[in-house]
Amino acid sequence: METFKDSLDVLQSLSIVGALLYGILYLYNQSRTLQTSRDSYRLSNWKEISSLLTEDAKIRDSIGSFLEKVETYESVKLEKLKAKYPNGKRVYLSRELDEFRKIARHYEYMGASIRLRYLPLDLLNEVVPFPDEFWDKTEYLREYIGSNWGDNRIALDTFLENFEWMRDQWHRRR
Repeated sequence: METFKDSLDVLQSLSIVGALLYGILYLYNQSRTLQTSRDSYRLSNWKEISSLLTEDAKIRDSIGSFLEKVETYESVKLEKLKAKYPNGKRVYLSRELDEFRKIARHYEYMGASIRLRYLPLDLLNEVVPFPDEFWDKTEYLREYIGSNWGDNRIALDTFLENFEWMRDQWHRRR
């Protein structure tokens, strides 16, 4: 009887060890599956990221060109735009600000893509420098357009919100 009880104790101990080993192997397997899934996700985004980086190189050229113009007519230009167009929305959509709008939309799109987790912030933070000079030198435009958006000069609080969020993330990680 004593031998039978000892055998049951041994079997019980072995079953506990077996269950623990099974649990460890299961967790390891799940970890590997998650890692493979993450790697697949990153690879599936590579085409999008590559395209975005190519576009960003073109936008950087536009930024340089735009900033050269901005330095010569910063406040005078805004006053002319305010006189010509009834609100910030029309100023933003004006032909005079085609280049500004193209640049702003690029970074707004990039910021939204990162916020929605379509693109990885860490990678873009490594390979895409934030356009600080553009951001700083267009503050007067962004402020006017965002605070006078609608027909009754109603503020658009979300104007370039993703671009601003992206700037905050870039600066926080520096």
